[in-house]
Amino acid sequence: MRALESDRGLKVLFRPMKSHIVDLSYFVNLGAIEEKPENEGYCHALEHMLFAGTQNRDWEQINRDWEKIGADSNAWTGHDKTHYSANCMRSVWEESLEVLMDILHNPTFPEERWEEIEKPVIISEIQGEQDDADHELETETYRHALGEDYHPIMGSIESIKRATIEDLKLFYNNYYRGDNLVLAIAGDLTEEQVLRAVNRFDNSNRERPHRKRRPKFKFINKTLTLKKHLLEQEYLMLLKPVFVPKTRKGKMALDIAVACFSQYLFEELREKRGLCYWVSASIYDELRAGKSYYLKIRAATDVERFKKLERTVRDCVKNFKQAFDSQRIRNMIMAGKYETLVASERTDEATALMWESWLEGTIEGDPYKNQLDILDDLNDSYIRRVASRAFQGDMKFGKTIGK
Repeated sequence: MRALESDRGLKVLFRPMKSHIVDLSYFVNLGAIEEKPENEGYCHALEHMLFAGTQNRDWEQINRDWEKIGADSNAWTGHDKTHYSANCMRSVWEESLEVLMDILHNPTFPEERWEEIEKPVIISEIQGEQDDADHELETETYRHALGEDYHPIMGSIESIKRATIEDLKLFYNNYYRGDNLVLAIAGDLTEEQVLRAVNRFDNSNRERPHRKRRPKFKFINKTLTLKKHLLEQEYLMLLKPVFVPKTRKGKMALDIAVACFSQYLFEELREKRGLCYWVSASIYDELRAGKSYYLKIRAATDVERFKKLERTVRDCVKNFKQAFDSQRIRNMIMAGKYETLVASERTDEATALMWESWLEGTIEGDPYKNQLDILDDLNDSYIRRVASRAFQGDMKFGKTIGK
């Protein structure tokens, strides 16, 4: 991976790869975690409005210009970042890059488009997620556990209804500039080709962005119960803060530990007892304020088996050390190596890893080789120590049940 810089000062991360596909990913170091109550959901709203028109294209032309070269464009908002991407064939990568940089640097924010199209669409999107019992449980568990400093990614219906186009313009002008902007490119290209194209299209605002809000969550360990009509299943979620590893080795050991525990849950709940179709344990690392990641366990089953499911999950958490036998640890390390090698051949995976490496300040060398070397270096005792730190202590309990 190479860290480059455009003539205007835009950070450009580049990984040369033998591939017919080029991935272009524009990361904005801004997500819902930085929002305030008065601008809740604005990061996600900007994601919509940057496709609404630029100084050079209306919304329809943006779509057509990508479609005619067969590019796959998308965008999504997280708690810690907003990501705009375009995958395309190598032969048309410069055309795709020009459109991507146009929507990031030259948006016009047409008011009619916001009020008549995008605002109703976002409200519908929020309503759809509120109708999803599993998703609503996750959102409300975080809100309940972390307090008023937590903001769901899409905001609330009320905050979107009152947002004006001028509010969104101000939010964009304050944060979509300077070091908040990072472009990542992976494909069969040279540094000279990358910089030549970026310099031709770069119109980024290099002013220092406004200082971002950094909330400090105080974890509240209280049970939450949501009730919804007409549910065929009842949903369970457990949540607890875990330490943020200081090194890439620590982070990867935590990933292996959680993978071991997730498989242990699946075997205990699904394979041995038939209590549910699915159960998962995972780490959510986008809420890094307060120096914590969040370990979450999720499952669902019918009304008759829900109480037994709940008891069994709690027993598994209490007896978490049973998940970390040597064979399971070795299996998960081998799975990690396989996933790393698969990812190393995908340009879209490369840009995502470059972004993470840039945030960590570890941009030297090949990030995939670094990961494989770390996996080779991991041992059972180290992973068990990491697991003990992560799994010990109370977990907040949330559930969604039918009325």
